[in-house]
Amino acid sequence: MRFSSRWFKQVVIVVAVLGLLTAAWPSVAQARKPVPDLQQFGPLEQRFQQPDKFLDTVSANLKYSPNHADVGHATPTQLAGTDPRLWTKVTFASYRTSDWEIYVANGDGSLPQRITYSSGYDGSPRFNRAGTQIAFVSKRDGHYEIYTMNADGSNQKRLTNSKTNKYGPTWSPDGTQIAFYDDAYGRADIWVINADGSNLRQLTFFNSWDGHPAWSPDGSKIAYISTGTGVYELWTMNADGANQTRVYYAQYGLLYPDWSPDGSKLIFNINWGGDGFLDIGTGAPDGTQFAIIASTSTNTDLLAPVWDPSGRFFAFTNINWIYYQGSWYWTDAYVIARDLSGSTTWPLANSGEDWWASWHSLDTIPPSSSASSPNWSNSANFVVAWSGSDAGQSSIATYDVQYRDGPNGAWIDWLLNTADTSGVFSGRYNHTYYFRSRARDFASNLEAYPGGNGDTSTTVYQYSLSGQVLGNRNQPVAAASVETAPTTINDSLSRHDGLFDLYFASGGTYTLTTTRNAFGVLPPLFNVSVPLSTSLPTLYLPPLNDQLSDGHFESGTLAAWNPIGLLTPTITSTAHTGEYAALLGGIVPLDTVSGGPYLSAIEQTITMSMTLTDGTLSLLYEVTAADPLSDTLTAYLVGPTDTLTFTLPVTATAWTHHWFDVSAWTSPTATLRIELSTPDKEREVGVLVDEVTWGSSVIGSRPIYLPVMRR
Repeated sequence: MRFSSRWFKQVVIVVAVLGLLTAAWPSVAQARKPVPDLQQFGPLEQRFQQPDKFLDTVSANLKYSPNHADVGHATPTQLAGTDPRLWTKVTFASYRTSDWEIYVANGDGSLPQRITYSSGYDGSPRFNRAGTQIAFVSKRDGHYEIYTMNADGSNQKRLTNSKTNKYGPTWSPDGTQIAFYDDAYGRADIWVINADGSNLRQLTFFNSWDGHPAWSPDGSKIAYISTGTGVYELWTMNADGANQTRVYYAQYGLLYPDWSPDGSKLIFNINWGGDGFLDIGTGAPDGTQFAIIASTSTNTDLLAPVWDPSGRFFAFTNINWIYYQGSWYWTDAYVIARDLSGSTTWPLANSGEDWWASWHSLDTIPPSSSASSPNWSNSANFVVAWSGSDAGQSSIATYDVQYRDGPNGAWIDWLLNTADTSGVFSGRYNHTYYFRSRARDFASNLEAYPGGNGDTSTTVYQYSLSGQVLGNRNQPVAAASVETAPTTINDSLSRHDGLFDLYFASGGTYTLTTTRNAFGVLPPLFNVSVPLSTSLPTLYLPPLNDQLSDGHFESGTLAAWNPIGLLTPTITSTAHTGEYAALLGGIVPLDTVSGGPYLSAIEQTITMSMTLTDGTLSLLYEVTAADPLSDTLTAYLVGPTDTLTFTLPVTATAWTHHWFDVSAWTSPTATLRIELSTPDKEREVGVLVDEVTWGSSVIGSRPIYLPVMRR
């Protein structure tokens, strides 16, 4: 313990400090020493001449007084970004110059700077949320009045002016108003004034002591102390004074409430042991979750606790007292910071003559975050993740995550104040859920939720099918629309590789219609069974300038074609798309007179209507019965002067696409002939033919090559 010419300060000499304590709780002060009204105090100073005999008593009862030689100040390399010593400032009142003045210091207690120099009492400083201004109490003009100043001590302004004393200023969260209490009329009442000194109004009017206001972080409530029931109790009211409600009752009284930055807790003084010395408690604003977090033994006060900007630490004034010849005297006072468990403690002001701390953050930049989730999920339970970054100094502490059901649903809180970065959401099939996140940092800066549809969305489906859309040269077709009847829960467009996905809320039989501008009409794909179908056939969009008639055979006849051969071609309902396809083949009778080969063919003569670009002959076929060693399937283009012949393998047992480059064809007319030939009798042969087209080749998708840095 440090000794100087000011060994102990008599309560009377501390002037405003103990007077403020008396105004806060007269019965406690009277238990130590009867104290007259504050205005009767003068600038007297008396000291004990031989205090040594009290040293052992004081040391034994100094439960939270730190060893200042050992604590020191941490350097940035010793601290994480979550530690408020890196990004906070504190203000406090000190008697270290034999006059009560206001100081500011770093969050680790280093570099204290005096910012007031008046001849009267200056104390009870309180930062606004932005840390740009300080409200305080001063007696420089004869009475204890409310003043404001910039955080560096400049621009000091008096807000109140009357013959009564005012104490305990506290800022509204937006910095536009200040609440305080006034000891007029032989009691105390709570008042509010605008930060520019205008619009003074009274909030409490009862014949009781109402003081120690503390504004809630959302600005809606004010916590305060009232003796309306005869005991110092903690109450709350709306910011306009309405809805006054008792929150905490204590037999021996409560004092000095302060809200946690997130509004979930209050911290306050409580005379828990009934000995007249102040302990520290916390609790929820609804009166639940009460706990004692710091207790003291006789002769020590843990006065006026306040939260740090993160809500993980708090500060208080550790005051040690001795009783000598019928009077109480304070020996030293330190502003101490500690965490809720008591495992971390450091001095914020350590001259031994420091009172009334207020804490604010230098980090005023909100963090940023974003949620992510799968676009589609076939499980009602799926993972939503979120992450963020903080451009300030304090790092991200927690997140809030909301969801809504459908684009017009109301946003609903899902996870609040969580340190997790992912969670499993439980939804329902055939619903689309939207998610958004916001982050708060350890300095209690809170990001705003994004507007619109938030950050991400997930649609929950029960079944899915995938397919691909190609052109007549097997080129992927992007942005092709694949619509279903009944409708699916997604509007599917093919991607750059032609692939698409369909998501179904329930099983059933569906029809698919595929369209794309710059392409011709593809017949629908019927009888898609969900969930029995495991995949879809590849869909080939025809050219817009197809030269053939009824190449999809959807007329249900071969009227546009000329059937040829002993094995007469027919129309069949076993098709690739649409309702019909052509069937070549049959069984050659044993008593057939001719010696073969035996043919089944269709042909169509066309007059070219336009010049084709990259002319392409395209068809799909499926072999139902054939001998690959003896049977042949051939496509011919026959013109006035030349013929093109294309042989197709007869080993395909599923629908197979083939295309041929006929860009060299220049004749104005041509006959297309598709022919199945077999040399054998009394044997079945068969080939299904569908989607026969002759037209230009159209690029439906182009590869995009990004620079390496943008991939």
